[in-house]
Amino acid sequence: MLKPPVQEYKGVLALVFANFIWSGTFPATALAIHQMTPIFLSLVRLTIGALLLTPLLFYHSGSWDSFVLRWQPITLALGLGILGFTAPMVLEIQGLALTTPALTAIFIALEPVFTVLMSALWLHESLPKLRWLAVVIAVVGAWFTAGLPRPGNTGHWTGDVLLFCAVLCYATYNVTSKYLLHWMSPEAAAAGTLWGGMVGTLPL
Repeated sequence: MLKPPVQEYKGVLALVFANFIWSGTFPATALAIHQMTPIFLSLVRLTIGALLLTPLLFYHSGSWDSFVLRWQPITLALGLGILGFTAPMVLEIQGLALTTPALTAIFIALEPVFTVLMSALWLHESLPKLRWLAVVIAVVGAWFTAGLPRPGNTGHWTGDVLLFCAVLCYATYNVTSKYLLHWMSPEAAAAGTLWGGMVGTLPL
């Protein structure tokens, strides 16, 4: 059996590390939500991320003038920023205010499930049985690791629905964001969508 290329290993490790960081934002957000409103917290997170990644947008976009004069990548980055950052972050923060970080762990595991399903339906990617098995194990494992949490009241149910919608937005962003790579590198795309998310949060 041939081993996967080194580039694929790097991609997998990058995704694991990214999800590790992302999972840490849930308990941190649960603490911060008591000090500021959900909308303001979303704006702070997106602004910090956008500012930190702005150098990558300049460095990896090639000709900056040619980028800003093309409406396609700007419109796509704005739309993906709202879809992948503004909407899910606001939903996530408001959901965390109503539920618990333990229940949130379940929704973290649901993101790859939705991503896999959308990739199959939207991009017509194949779904081997082993991939399905891995997805099921991830969801069940997260449920057990979180202590088999269950919603205990109406507030929890409302929070869970909001988190469910947030994860659905994240998964949709994962599938559709690759279209932005036709115009820029992954690093520049991440910076551009963060700016789109920040701009999308300002009116709120």
